[in-house]
Amino acid sequence: MARILVIDDSEDVRGFMRDVLVKDGHDVVEAGLLQEAREWLLHNVADAVVVDVELPDGDGISLIPFAAASRPVTRVVVVTGHTSYEYAVRSLHAGAYDFIPKPIVRDDLSSAVRRAVEARMLEARNMELVDDLAGRVRTVNEVLSITREIGGSRDLAGVLDCSLERTLEFFDAEAGAILLARNDRLEVAVARGGPSPHTLVARELPRDRGIGGWVMQKKRPVVVNDALHDPRFDELVDGVIGGYVHSVLACPLLVKNEAIGVVELVNRRSGKFTRENRLAAETLSFSIAAA
Repeated sequence: MARILVIDDSEDVRGFMRDVLVKDGHDVVEAGLLQEAREWLLHNVADAVVVDVELPDGDGISLIPFAAASRPVTRVVVVTGHTSYEYAVRSLHAGAYDFIPKPIVRDDLSSAVRRAVEARMLEARNMELVDDLAGRVRTVNEVLSITREIGGSRDLAGVLDCSLERTLEFFDAEAGAILLARNDRLEVAVARGGPSPHTLVARELPRDRGIGGWVMQKKRPVVVNDALHDPRFDELVDGVIGGYVHSVLACPLLVKNEAIGVVELVNRRSGKFTRENRLAAETLSFSIAAA
């Protein structure tokens, strides 16, 4: 359902437009004067506006800038008893989306409003895609920055510590650990965060238990945002840092398709771990394994 603002000083004309648009499934707001419409638009957003040009308190075309102030832009359909080409051009040059002559034809009104609403919806979708793309570009740049920083460390301990520190910061996680495979066990190579930093429940863990063990076996990353109710959760393995665990992001460290360890992050401060977080973590885990 779209919200349509209709402005005309004739109650009969407003009633006709309301009946047509309500039948089309829209929510209709009415105004008889420009001032009423301006005040409404200051506090509300319409998906489309239908306005008569000649109103008692001014020219309906002057309303177009008010509607255009919203993002995405609200399209304005101008209605007028003037049928001259020059008047239509003036309306469109002022930014009107469409022009309907009086007497209003039901199908013309329905069609013009439908197109105006669709245009706003399309712009909204495009804005979402642009924002999403910008976010992905920022993520890629940050991942590349972390990758370069990881590559600058010369010793294994430095690589792992730097990797975990930057990864926790990037994903806004409370705590995390890098677990390396040692025969049938997982050894905690480095850990950060938790109620008492660097204080671990254990240094060696079962390789086949917990979300970390599952990731090792399946060789693929996983996001678990309700960890305590996940059947794979193991307090010893996944709670190795100590403290309460409510969400987990775990990625395998792969070398030539062999899992040599796991990066496990717990409790994202800013909300749940997301699919985008999982993809970014997968990229970082490749860099850590390669280093």
